[in-house]
Amino acid sequence: MLSARFKGNKEVVLEEVEKPVPGSGEVLMKVAYCGLCGSERPQYLEGFHHHQGHEVAGIITEVGPGTNTEIGTRAVTYLTRFCGECSRCREGLTTMCLKYPDKENLGWSWPGGFAEYVLLPEQNALPLPDEVSLQAGVLLLDTLGTSFHGINMAEGEKAEVACVLGCGALGLGAILVLKAVGVKKVLATDLSQYRLEAARNLGGEPVRAYEGDIEKLVRENTEDGVDLLVEAVGKPETLLQGAKLTRPL
Repeated sequence: MLSARFKGNKEVVLEEVEKPVPGSGEVLMKVAYCGLCGSERPQYLEGFHHHQGHEVAGIITEVGPGTNTEIGTRAVTYLTRFCGECSRCREGLTTMCLKYPDKENLGWSWPGGFAEYVLLPEQNALPLPDEVSLQAGVLLLDTLGTSFHGINMAEGEKAEVACVLGCGALGLGAILVLKAVGVKKVLATDLSQYRLEAARNLGGEPVRAYEGDIEKLVRENTEDGVDLLVEAVGKPETLLQGAKLTRPL
């Protein structure tokens, strides 16, 4: 089968690799879509020994012994390998699985979805409802899933005004989630006009994030700061800025 591997120095090479065969408790998925994550940027620049890709949607085409998944099942991938039996897994904290303390992730610990097929532990293949397309299913993983988890923990539905710092993929996903849970006003900040237009199309209210004036602009849109802030840039300066923009409790 063909795979796409990061060779390094921003070069991607197509390679012919052996098609995986599912073993006990494993399934094989034919890849329909695979998202590109910012966490893979270092390998894009420096190279990696096998193909990556962990935001995958596709169709199960083969199953190994001891599995219950039917061939033809539409599914998306769960990133992290877990045992399903330890105390952390029983609590639903599968990313903290005690059997895999070093966190074995798809695309790093074993080849990922930048290929025609991807091999998965059966429990990492999450069936997709018929009403959700495979293309949309990819968004349920990191883009929407990560944002939803954080916003849900923060009780985002209680916010009247929210602000999203950074309108990349995760930031745009956060806007979708915030609007879906009923937040009336979602300020969206970025330096890129293209991203701000995307934010507007998803229900956000764009604020151009020129250095030095974003705090003034957000204050003009709120009385004493926003109720909820999503920092989707990942820099110390925006974390500090986010704290300043958020309404004191």
